[in-house]
Amino acid sequence: MTTNKIYYTPGTGTVFQASSGDVTFTLADGVDLGNGQVSNQWDRGAGSLPARYKWEATIKWVATPTLGDAVRLYLYAAEKANTAVDLTGDGDVTPETKFGNFALIGQVLCTVAADQAFYGSGIVEIYGRYVNLGVWNASATKDLNATANACSIKLTPIPDDIQAAA
Repeated sequence: MTTNKIYYTPGTGTVFQASSGDVTFTLADGVDLGNGQVSNQWDRGAGSLPARYKWEATIKWVATPTLGDAVRLYLYAAEKANTAVDLTGDGDVTPETKFGNFALIGQVLCTVAADQAFYGSGIVEIYGRYVNLGVWNASATKDLNATANACSIKLTPIPDDIQAAA
């Protein structure tokens, strides 16, 4: 009996960060505690596109955060550009309920009381052409670090790679 193995072949990632990335996401202005930020809109292009992406986030608070502090990650995807009313360009967001029509895709938690970067990753399916990311700083005590590119999010396509029957 022949079988097909299914692997995944990661594509080139898209980086959302303040500068030197692919999509501007100004987390470098020190997103205040109890506030959020939305990215510029990313156009994934027309035609056939992968649906499954790995997200990887690097988050750094301005100083040692409290254990359990969190940054929640949101994603909005649409077939038409600029359809997320007032959340389509790189800018501040408050209150968190403005992310109500975004999908909560994960979070990055402070897991040790230390002044360091924290990392999180997960899988998300994206079915729209146009994408915005959002973050909400749920820390009760610390703003996000204002150093350029101390915080960033990367989306890497991971389409299925179906091998020939062997």
